[in-house]
Amino acid sequence: MKICSIGDLHGIYNEVVDGKNKSIILPSADILIIAGDACNIGSVDDVLLFNKWLQDIQAFDIFKHIIFVAGNHDRLFEYDKNLARNFLDKRLLYLEDELVEIDGIKFYGTPWQLPFNNWAFNIPEDKLADKFARIPEGIDILITHSPPYGIMDSTPRNFKLGSKSLLDRVYKVRPKFHCFGHIHHGYGAYKDKDYDIQFYNVSLLNEAYALANKPIIFEI
Repeated sequence: MKICSIGDLHGIYNEVVDGKNKSIILPSADILIIAGDACNIGSVDDVLLFNKWLQDIQAFDIFKHIIFVAGNHDRLFEYDKNLARNFLDKRLLYLEDELVEIDGIKFYGTPWQLPFNNWAFNIPEDKLADKFARIPEGIDILITHSPPYGIMDSTPRNFKLGSKSLLDRVYKVRPKFHCFGHIHHGYGAYKDKDYDIQFYNVSLLNEAYALANKPIIFEI
């Protein structure tokens, strides 16, 4: 199974497609993972634009499945996830503390992260521990918006903004892959050989909110 993973679009869809012929820069794959912050501020209009972008690039023809986990800029999903889902193509798999199994591969998605400018899905570490305790054992791919503490979570000034409780839970359940975003500066890949976990920070934008990074492709 081939996975294309991205995150942190922040509504800048016109730079992810060629406006002239609508040819996308996203490579084809079996699964497209979007690890949060698809929207700019997460208004109804933002969600509608996100859905239109997916339709414009014919994402549901290119990918067999699309999995989306919300981020702190996807406010409507925290305020009223059922309403937000109504604005999206029914084929989109939105995961909020939920598991889905596709062709024998188990995906689990959760949007929560530490407080940051009073955005969506912001809760303190003790409550994060309760949310992340729901991450089940036996999953293959974990999708979060938050990075785990100390793994591709550093700002340009080297402040680490990941969650310690998420790190603890990831090392306990040991998914094969963990995809996340949120900290744009942390884009990249890291392999923890001791736990046999492959981590990917899939943020497409840099700290200046400009498209700078490529989708990360992997196979399982």
